[in-house]
Amino acid sequence: MDPLFSIIIPLEFHRGQWKRCWQAWNAQTVDKSIYEIILVVPHYFQEPGLLNELSGCRLEFSSGTHDMDLCVAGAARARGRYLVFTEAHCWPEPDALELCQEAIDANPDWVGFSCLSIPTTHNWLSEAEAGMYEADIAYAMQVHPWRKILDQCFVTDRDAYERCGGFQSGLGHFAEWLLAADYFQHGYKLGYFPKARFHHYYSGSLSDLKAFTLDFVTGEMRYFGREHDGRDSRLFEIPPEWICQGNFDRDTARAVVRIAVQSLWPLRESYRDLPRSMIRIGRWIIPAIFGDRIARVSAAAAAAYARIVLLLAIWIGSRKWLNHRFTKYVTALIRAQRLATIETQHRKEQATLRPGYVGFGLDAFTLEATGFYPLERHQGIQFRWSETAAAVVISAPAGRHKVRIDCLPVRDLTDARSDFRFYIDGARISSSQLSIEADRVNIDFNLARPQIVRLGWTCLPLIAVADPRQLGLPVEQVDLIS
Repeated sequence: MDPLFSIIIPLEFHRGQWKRCWQAWNAQTVDKSIYEIILVVPHYFQEPGLLNELSGCRLEFSSGTHDMDLCVAGAARARGRYLVFTEAHCWPEPDALELCQEAIDANPDWVGFSCLSIPTTHNWLSEAEAGMYEADIAYAMQVHPWRKILDQCFVTDRDAYERCGGFQSGLGHFAEWLLAADYFQHGYKLGYFPKARFHHYYSGSLSDLKAFTLDFVTGEMRYFGREHDGRDSRLFEIPPEWICQGNFDRDTARAVVRIAVQSLWPLRESYRDLPRSMIRIGRWIIPAIFGDRIARVSAAAAAAYARIVLLLAIWIGSRKWLNHRFTKYVTALIRAQRLATIETQHRKEQATLRPGYVGFGLDAFTLEATGFYPLERHQGIQFRWSETAAAVVISAPAGRHKVRIDCLPVRDLTDARSDFRFYIDGARISSSQLSIEADRVNIDFNLARPQIVRLGWTCLPLIAVADPRQLGLPVEQVDLIS
């Protein structure tokens, strides 16, 4: 007879807590016949003493190396109707499974739920670490509409888990967020059941913290870097480092510099406008020469500085200051790791621009753009403000084409004072090729051969209350029509 629960424990990162974890699972108040414990280890696992002590239990070896990969392997070999995912540095209260049964019986509309995570700390740094993560967990479990998966203590119906594709390999702990999004997209309801309690050990190690954030960030950037079917990608908040990476594309930044220089003549209003035009040109000189190198170096330096200040806070500071500096360090570390990961991905891929497709619209999310601010939402519509000098990249075959730029109706594009000028590969588009409406721009052009073109524009900034940015076009969609 198959058990009701399959407890899946990846044994790679146990932080010295494996015995406590193992003992707690064997001390559950329910009958042992209703659950199985599956310990999953990578094939190269280097702790034979530990394996000898666990020789009487069910061990599964996997070719995977990450906790998420080990969870996938354990789930594939599980026999229970419900899967319980946890970690080897976590341990349940004796009545955890008994209460999980209660949650299942009391909530037939749930296909899964996360339990209460209780932090176990042993020094100031582990307390600061627990405080930051516990705040995020509380938000995810009690406020966020769908991010209800916590791999420290997640219980799910196996059929629902499999229909959603399970944890995806290669995405690190970002796979938790993606699986939660998949449940949401399938219309499944996940719950939060704090009566069932698990203890989570925080190591209080900066090296562990750095490794974990890099693991999550790498998975996050890999996810955004791959092709999407549009189902789940719009659920995630797009990191500014990802959505704005085109601002560091060297080739397109050079194209923006060229059109910004061309826009100097004739001067739009008077010589009083010259300083503003020169600032716009200067803004693109560094990315045109160095790409993202300066941004990466400065972000790494900021993370190193934040780490030094955090260490000082550990030695001589108050707990309040330590908590503050811990959050600052993690924020700086994430930015530095995102930029470094994006650069590594570009180097591996050797390239380049993801072109658009003929007849297929590039919306604000998918634009290959330089000179744009992060993604925004207005009345449910996603869009991006461009700067006053910007460019987008389009792939087109030979022949006559029309580019249609749909904009959010928050700026009247026909206002002559905006002085919009459009360029294709640095050549000014004539008025005969250009049609500007209140919230749309149409551009006709002809290509002698298939090529990737850079469509750029310059304009005077829109003055917005309490917004110091240099606002250009509020772009919602770019369509290439043949």
